[in-house]
Amino acid sequence: MQAFRVLIIDDQRDVRRVLRDGILTLDASIDIIDVPSGEEAILVISRQPIDLIIVDIRLPGISGLELMERAQIRNPNMKFVLITGMDNQKVRDQVASSGADAYFFKPINISEFLDYVQSCLSSSELVPSDSEEENVSEEADEESDIYTRGLSDHLSSLRQEMDAVCVLLIDEHGQIMAQAGNLPEVYGDEGFIASLMATFSFASKVSYSLGSDQPQDMLFFAGQRKSYFLAHVGPSLGLLLAIEVSSWDDEQTWSSMRSIPDKVRDLLSVLTSMGVYSESNLELPVPETVVLEEESSTEVALTELDAIFKQTQKKIKPEDVDAFWDSIAAEEPDELTRTDAISYDQARQLGLAPEE
Repeated sequence: MQAFRVLIIDDQRDVRRVLRDGILTLDASIDIIDVPSGEEAILVISRQPIDLIIVDIRLPGISGLELMERAQIRNPNMKFVLITGMDNQKVRDQVASSGADAYFFKPINISEFLDYVQSCLSSSELVPSDSEEENVSEEADEESDIYTRGLSDHLSSLRQEMDAVCVLLIDEHGQIMAQAGNLPEVYGDEGFIASLMATFSFASKVSYSLGSDQPQDMLFFAGQRKSYFLAHVGPSLGLLLAIEVSSWDDEQTWSSMRSIPDKVRDLLSVLTSMGVYSESNLELPVPETVVLEEESSTEVALTELDAIFKQTQKKIKPEDVDAFWDSIAAEEPDELTRTDAISYDQARQLGLAPEE
């Protein structure tokens, strides 16, 4: 019997961990997958059956509500739990009327949450009796298979065309979403992956700073045995190619670098047809405009400086200032003499100071 499979989608890692650990207390054999974005969730759904989806409605790209709508088209029997930490009443009303099987507001009542998951486990073997609903589900699964094969075929073709050892579609954390070829050995080095994905993230920010509506970059890393191409495919996914250095020359490297933008566009079209991306989530989020208060920061700073000067004037008496300068003037010349300095008269004689 296939294990009950749960997909958790939340951009906060701690939330995903808490939900995962809680569900595993019910049954350690439950197969749990967790991802931080709706785009990655669609890729997971397209590759394997999912019994229960738990999703935060507020995600960086596709929202939880939009994900639920797309996933249910492919599999109407899939159960959905929506979670949100937003206090906006309009949003809460949307969650309540969304048609989800259950919904919870953060902070989640874990006891009630696990009670619901347990009820899903208890009824997981029930098969819908409605034949029409079964046909819809079968058609959705067939459509999903077509999309999955389309992505796999595309990556395989790309691997052959680029003469690459491996072609990977990865998320912003380096997690492999799809691949063609043997996994490169660098994926056993956590330090390398962390550095690679940090660079990947900064490339996104650079593209945004330059005015791009989505990341457009191509990174090349030369190694002794293998070299790597890395490019954004939309806002949250990346295309990583591993090539054998011995089988490539400089001309082929530069030729491939020029062709990668076209490969990215083709792959982006495949992902869009799968529903991973849409016109609404291909653009990078516009940063919120910071509205300054009526009193400018400069005026605030001057006000604070005035207060400091006033406090200083109260503490330092005029006679103390005079005494300080008198003590300086009374110091021995040797104490004031520096080997790397000359007097004003010497500077004037050398033409380094203006005549009085």
